[in-house]
Amino acid sequence: MCATRVLAVAVLGCLLRWAIASPTVHAAENNWPEGDIIAENSQSPNERYGVVIPNRETGADLDEEKIINQLVDLKTHKRLCVIRSARYFEGKNHHGLKIKWALDSSWCVVTYEDRYGFGSITLVEIAGSKCIQSDLGGKIQKSMDAVISRESHKVQTDGYSDAFFRQGPKRTVLVRGTAYTNPKMFEDQPTNHACFEGTFDLATHQWTHSSAAGLDDWDSLTAALVDQDEPTEGTDEEKLKWFDDRLNEVYKAVRAVLPAKRFVAVKNEQRDWLKQLEAQKSPAEKIKLMRPRIAQLRDLLW
Repeated sequence: MCATRVLAVAVLGCLLRWAIASPTVHAAENNWPEGDIIAENSQSPNERYGVVIPNRETGADLDEEKIINQLVDLKTHKRLCVIRSARYFEGKNHHGLKIKWALDSSWCVVTYEDRYGFGSITLVEIAGSKCIQSDLGGKIQKSMDAVISRESHKVQTDGYSDAFFRQGPKRTVLVRGTAYTNPKMFEDQPTNHACFEGTFDLATHQWTHSSAAGLDDWDSLTAALVDQDEPTEGTDEEKLKWFDDRLNEVYKAVRAVLPAKRFVAVKNEQRDWLKQLEAQKSPAEKIKLMRPRIAQLRDLLW
């Protein structure tokens, strides 16, 4: 296994686990029953909704099937639904919970993280005082497993998958996924990769499009799809280094997924853009130019 892939997996793991293991708010402070907590990063953009999970002490004493995660209305203090297949409690070993909200707070995607990849993914749409739930993980996993099985020449090979979500036009959810095998990176075992793209329609609760394919540059695509906060500390030169690394990472991901003919246009555009970048004198000026360019390139992944 090449050293760059080992490093990329380690860095990505740290990023994902940092997001999962975020600080929590003890629910008792918000008038929820003792033993429950609200994960800080689970609140919706309008701060109306959140996810309640058992705290560390309570969860450790529960049987697996009795661990429940619930979507709640933080304003009315009502529980809207028990989230299917999500059984996380604070600090649960080798597991995590990630919540991705729509900008308008009308739905969220709840990803229950397993030791490697996801265990389940549930889309929860809020409809008044009720919820409509749809399983997204099954389709994503099955599609990429089929590709990996075909490329590994085995009847059934399961990959370890990550998935990423974005609010699409009208009432749709855009989905991207990546998967890999050989998580412990044993040198005597082959490693296969796959990627997934799909669109889920909230009106019909059906996939309107989905496809999966093999993938050469798993590292770059996975890292580019992860939302990363830009640095707020350090010198301008250190911040510029972060933006430069991020730009190269995203550009490599675009090259990996775009059709060759389409990428030629992006490559020419990037060449012209680099001339503008080189004309900037200070790190701050360069960062100001790089920030929107990174966003533009990331949009091409969707």
